[in-house]
Amino acid sequence: MQLSTFVTAALFAIPALVGAAPTSDVNNNVNILFDRAATCNPPALPKNATKAQKDARAAALSAMNTATVKAHQGEEMCAGDDAWHNAKTDADAKAIATKCVTGYTQCVQQRTIANDSCTKAGGTVDDGHKKALVFCQNKLTYWQQVPH
Repeated sequence: MQLSTFVTAALFAIPALVGAAPTSDVNNNVNILFDRAATCNPPALPKNATKAQKDARAAALSAMNTATVKAHQGEEMCAGDDAWHNAKTDADAKAIATKCVTGYTQCVQQRTIANDSCTKAGGTVDDGHKKALVFCQNKLTYWQQVPH
């Protein structure tokens, strides 16, 4: 059986194309979800900035990073709708809903702190970070209304 030149070339090219295909990156997916970079990007301090100014900037960025981590931890506390709907008992469902309220309350509080810290550091809170806060606020409102 004789293959055409085109088919032969395609058979040799396919593995190379598959190998060069982009792969998924969990961190990139989060950035796509909220359409943002994971930084605050305050402008550089002037060359003659005092130690107090440098320390204040460092403290604000550190507070922002810590709050962001805690916000993500709050989101992760919630097992979600499926777990709530598939709970074996009413007590289990109530525990899931209560944990979700607690988690999203933490998320809202910590995202607010992170955004305020970004501003305090001289940065600008971008739309993605604002959307992330609204996301947590909406989830909190939802879970507060779930019977528990």
